[in-house]
Amino acid sequence: MAELVSSPTQMVGRFFAWWGSELAALIPGALRHALVRRPQLRVLEFSREEIRFFDHRGKQTRELGRITLAELETDPNPAVAARAKRLSRKAAKTAILLPPDQALYKLLTLPVMAAADLRDALAFQIDRQTPFSPDDVYFDYRVRDRDNDAKRVSIELVVAPRSVVERAVKTARGLGFDPSAVGIAKINGADPLELNLLPRAMASHRWNFRPLVAVVAIAVLLAGAWTVSQAALERRQAEADALTERVDIARQRAGKLQTLKDQRDALVLESQFLVQRKAHAPKPVVFIEELTRALPDHTWLFHLQQDGTRVRLSGYTSDASSLIGLVGALPMFTNPKFGSPVTHDPRRDKDRFNLVVELSTETPEQTTGETEPAQ
Repeated sequence: MAELVSSPTQMVGRFFAWWGSELAALIPGALRHALVRRPQLRVLEFSREEIRFFDHRGKQTRELGRITLAELETDPNPAVAARAKRLSRKAAKTAILLPPDQALYKLLTLPVMAAADLRDALAFQIDRQTPFSPDDVYFDYRVRDRDNDAKRVSIELVVAPRSVVERAVKTARGLGFDPSAVGIAKINGADPLELNLLPRAMASHRWNFRPLVAVVAIAVLLAGAWTVSQAALERRQAEADALTERVDIARQRAGKLQTLKDQRDALVLESQFLVQRKAHAPKPVVFIEELTRALPDHTWLFHLQQDGTRVRLSGYTSDASSLIGLVGALPMFTNPKFGSPVTHDPRRDKDRFNLVVELSTETPEQTTGETEPAQ
């Protein structure tokens, strides 16, 4: 039942370990080293005569002191326990190392198919490989080598009597320590926790908040960096929006200015056109003088109207048919024709006419100027 309960715990622990490592990888090395330091490990190395206290941090080991087992059994002086409690402070974890002569070490070779559940497979091997039964010992193992071609796996097995392990744990707890691992001295190598004989139910469940604090600190740093970057991005976006708005206003003003320029140019052109048209248009007094000279004495006008280049002549004459030729001969007029039928006025004994002509683009002055040298 304990194994079933611990499996989700292990999975959650592995997830947070992975998550913490991924977050730590985003932090510079110097800062990561300052935040995520190797946890301090207090090691109680038991022998038959004494207990030696060591402080482990990474690869550094420092001996803190010793207490003889005789002192613990016979000396009622509380100073011994007080000294041990002082040694138990400021340690993230505590491990116990038993002397090699109180454990059994064996190298086994098993089929590769047994690697799927090695602990159960080794529990069946204890009766065959050791003088103990599985109920009387605590054991742990590590895979030393795997030969896939031969389909064999080499296992290092460490077995210790339950009485030895439980007595050491009881002694450590009496001194104020809460051990989370029990190993064998001079077998484990550099890491005292590589092989752990202590069952999970007996191990210390004291939380080590340093990795959690480091992860939280990293998360806060990342959140702060993200907040700063977002603030900078929003500030840049606001500046870009303001600049875009200014550009739009300037573009609108430029468009209005161009519209005004176009209107001004159109007015200038229109005014110049009117001035030029007025300058080039024949003056009424000029073509009236020409008509006066050309029309015969039996003809007179009672109405003259100019509409642009069109001139309408209304009057009376004795010979209306001759007027077309007379007016058309004038260089100032072109395309003469009657605007309405000619009628006879018996009271005046004259023909009433309505003649329409077009003014020529050349003025009499121009025509005269061109012909004077020839004369």
